[in-house]
Amino acid sequence: MSLVIPVTAFERSAVRYIRHQRALGLQFRRQTYVLRGLARFLAERDELGAERFEAWMRSLGHTSGTSRRSDALVIRKFCLYRRRTEPDFLDLHAGEVNKCVHGVQDLL
Repeated sequence: MSLVIPVTAFERSAVRYIRHQRALGLQFRRQTYVLRGLARFLAERDELGAERFEAWMRSLGHTSGTSRRSDALVIRKFCLYRRRTEPDFLDLHAGEVNKCVHGVQDLL
């Protein structure tokens, strides 16, 4: 992903997100690296979705669990940003219902 000429909708959103974070004073180097890696993975595919995200995570099997978790959090924050700025963006967890746990009986 070039930060100068984004081609896909994912790349355009990623560039806006990176610029937004840098405007807040963050260096955002590791996160940029992660977003570029996902953009390369999505280059021959459609938009980011749950199946593509899971496939990308499986492709990171050679990295440590801590790195994979960190990368997943970067993408989660990016998706939250995208959901706020692009009303028509389909969330990775679309269709899931958040269940509220009120006590031990809800866990059984």
